[in-house]
Amino acid sequence: MTVITLERVPASLRGDLTKWMQEIATGVYVGNFNSRVREHLWKRVKEGVGKGEATLSYRHQNELGYRFETWNTKRRSVDFDGIELVLFPSNKKECDGEGDILRKGFSNAAKFRMAKKFAAMKAIKEKEKSASKEYAVLVLKTDTLNRLSELAVTKFDGKNKEYLWFLIGEETASSESESFAVDNGDIVVPVRAEIAEVMTKFAAFVGDLLLICYESAEKLAILDAELNILGKPQLANKKIDLLRFVKKDNMFLSDYRLATVIEDYFPEAEIFKNALEESNILCDLAMKLNGFLAFLAKGS
Repeated sequence: MTVITLERVPASLRGDLTKWMQEIATGVYVGNFNSRVREHLWKRVKEGVGKGEATLSYRHQNELGYRFETWNTKRRSVDFDGIELVLFPSNKKECDGEGDILRKGFSNAAKFRMAKKFAAMKAIKEKEKSASKEYAVLVLKTDTLNRLSELAVTKFDGKNKEYLWFLIGEETASSESESFAVDNGDIVVPVRAEIAEVMTKFAAFVGDLLLICYESAEKLAILDAELNILGKPQLANKKIDLLRFVKKDNMFLSDYRLATVIEDYFPEAEIFKNALEESNILCDLAMKLNGFLAFLAKGS
C-alpha cells in the first residue's frame, strides 16, 4: 500500500494523481502498485508540486515496517539509532539538511535482539550436530499365531552400525533372502535360537539405548508379552515411534505405510526382504528426519 499526501499543490497535479490512486480524503491518495510505478509517480509529484508540500509513505522491510519521504516540507525523515523518525527542524541548518546523515538500518536495541536470537539458533544447530546419535532400531516379525518369528536390531552410534538378527523357534524352510550385505562387504546371516536366548542377547545388545520402531505400539506389545511369558521384566528403554516424525516431516504422503515412506525417501532402494534390511533402512531414515535429530539434541 502506498499513501501520498498533498498540500497547497496545483489542481493539475491532483487531477493527474487520481488517474493512478484513489483520493480518500482531501489531498490524501492511496494505491497499491509496484516500486517502479511508485517511483515514477513520486517523480511526477515532485516535478508538479510547485510551492506545495508532499509526503510519500509505503510498506518496507525494515524495523518499522514502512518508509516515508517528504518533499518541500519542513518535516523530514532522519535516522535515530537506526529508526527513521520525523524531524521538526528548529533552525535553518537542520531545515537545509545539514548536520546529520540518514543511515538506513535497525536500532541498536533491535540489532542486539537479533544477535541474541541468531546466537540461540546457532547454539541449537551446534547442539544438534554434537548430539549423541546412538540408538537402536528394532524390527519384529510374527508368525500366523502372532508369536515372534524374527527379531532384528541395527545399532547406530553416529558413525558405525552393529547388527543383531535372530530367527526364532523351530526351523522352517530356508530362504535365499536370509542374509544381509553390509556396506563394508561383510555378509550378516541370522542366528536361529529359542525365544529365551533371543531375549537375553537382545537386552544385552541394546542396553539402555533409545529404541526406535515404526508403527511400534503393536510390535512392542508383542515383545512385552513374550517377556512376560518368560518371567522377564519389560524393557525400561525409552521407545520412540518413527512414524510421528515422518508425519511431521512429510505431511503430504498418500499414506504412511512403511513401503510408501521408504519409496519417497529412498527412491532407488530395493524392497527389503527381511527384518534386518528393514531395520537398516529405518536407521538411515531416522537420520533424514529433522524432527528426530532435534529430538536427539534436546535429549542429549
